[in-house]
Amino acid sequence: MTGWPTLQKVIGGNVHRLRAQNGITQASLARAARAHGLRWHHTRVSELERGDLSLSLDTVVLLGYALQSLIEAPVTGSDLLAGDGNAQIGGVMNFPLALLRDFSNGEPFRTTDHLTPSYTNDAVESHTTDTAGEISKILGSEPDQDYYRYNRRGLISAQTETKALHSLSVSPSALSALSYVAWGRTLAEERDARAQPGDSPQKVGRITRELLSDLRALLAKIDG
Repeated sequence: MTGWPTLQKVIGGNVHRLRAQNGITQASLARAARAHGLRWHHTRVSELERGDLSLSLDTVVLLGYALQSLIEAPVTGSDLLAGDGNAQIGGVMNFPLALLRDFSNGEPFRTTDHLTPSYTNDAVESHTTDTAGEISKILGSEPDQDYYRYNRRGLISAQTETKALHSLSVSPSALSALSYVAWGRTLAEERDARAQPGDSPQKVGRITRELLSDLRALLAKIDG
């Protein structure tokens, strides 16, 4: 990986900056967020500011309204995307923050010349080897060719599934391998396949917990 922050970390860092500059506590921001439709507690604000919170466009819009109500001054998309350098988008590409600010202000993307992959070939090759080794341990044989087509998706998904990595206490390569053995696809792909359009975040959360339970059982079977 290049070391550029994720978009969540960029937004979280800017929320922290705006909050601190204006003497706003996390608890106050959480109350304002609740008043604007987000079911937040101060711990959720802390999670946001660390860059550990997945953000939908709905959440970003409501968060901007909440901040603006406390600061009593306009809060724009550019304020939440302030900074130099790039941000990782979707674990796939690095976008210049200046380009994202222009986009948030209504400008079209003019070119892709400045976009770069978030993962180097060395990282992909290393992940391929690591995950193939994990799959060999589980299956007792080398993975088939489908795995190598799966590999880049597995890398991107495993690196971004921070909660799953923490919950299972496994490495990204192990999570990628477990997901491949269990479903032949990534955790995110399996979650999306089971969820229905319009499912609430709570329903999607239940599905995720069920999938993690499946992977936990697979781990136990392997360890046993």
